[in-house]
Amino acid sequence: MMAGKWASPAHGAEGTAAPGGPPTVATAPLIFQNVHLHNVDHLEPNSNQEGVRLNRVPREVWEKLNAMGKTRAFAAAGAELRFNLAGPEARVLLRYAENRGGKATGWPVLAELYQGDLLMRCIEFGETWTTIVIKKPSNLAMLSGEASERGKLGFDSTLVRLTLPYMPETQLLRVEGDIAPPRADQVPALSYLAYGSSITHGSYALRSGETYPAQVARALGANGFNLGFGAAAYLEPEMARWIASRHDWDFATLELGVNLLRPISTEEFARRVDVFLHTIVAAHPRRPIFVIDIFTSGKALEADPKRAEFRQVVRKAVAALKSPYVRHVEGRSLLTKTTGLCFDLLHPSSEGFNEIAHRLTLEMQPVLRSLGRS
Repeated sequence: MMAGKWASPAHGAEGTAAPGGPPTVATAPLIFQNVHLHNVDHLEPNSNQEGVRLNRVPREVWEKLNAMGKTRAFAAAGAELRFNLAGPEARVLLRYAENRGGKATGWPVLAELYQGDLLMRCIEFGETWTTIVIKKPSNLAMLSGEASERGKLGFDSTLVRLTLPYMPETQLLRVEGDIAPPRADQVPALSYLAYGSSITHGSYALRSGETYPAQVARALGANGFNLGFGAAAYLEPEMARWIASRHDWDFATLELGVNLLRPISTEEFARRVDVFLHTIVAAHPRRPIFVIDIFTSGKALEADPKRAEFRQVVRKAVAALKSPYVRHVEGRSLLTKTTGLCFDLLHPSSEGFNEIAHRLTLEMQPVLRSLGRS
């Protein structure tokens, strides 16, 4: 899989785009030792050549990100190892590398093992190579029966999914066992892409499955792509062009603003929002996009007048698009109570993530239904 210093999945034929917009490209799944590395763009070797790092964005995009964004690109928010067990068991060897999160915050570093849609267990691992043994569940036939009752929304019950922690960086050594990559009919037909700050990334969630993008994807029966970048969602044009170039998502949420309150002026923020939105919407004029402004914060943070200015910028930018497919969503309408915040009065607690996911799902469902997307 490795070529030179980094390896990226092959791209298929180019698609079409709106005039002036980038072409959409088909991105082939990244397969490593018969495992599909979902929400991972390419692999990079460790400096000591032991194992690989998982980068969520292409190298040419990564090079243009801000310094924190370059770090966060290796934090595996929304990343999963997906495969089918042909033999009795598989063994996954992984470890974490401190990446301004994880153990440093006192949070356990947890991988989540799913059989299809259903959580089997959470597994804590450390900074040394840890072997996770995955066996076929003894009640697989029963799980298949439950899946047929739910219909085709969601994942096939025979598919193994090892969801990696959103923080810190997870590194992969190898996968052992008689396994095969997923089939196309084992994953949801619809895909949801979420871009945003640490709140999208998942900061202060206990585990990845608790983040609002993961909860929304489950509720809508969709395949989720998490492009959250804690403290680093700077709306780079390269990021916008990459999102615009992809054809592997059917609807998206773009959470804009909070990371740029300190670094730039309101006028510069308006310029970046305009470029970011126009780039993506021009390429996907008929795909539903929900643009979220700054979430609820504590009173002291809300006293900053730039918060109101930034929210107004997002509202006006969406209105200027005049697109029935692009909706503005007030962050404060999704997270309505400061009791849903953690001690920093900025990041959601478990209660806050649950409220965001619930209200966002309710916001999205009728729109997706009316467009035949759910």
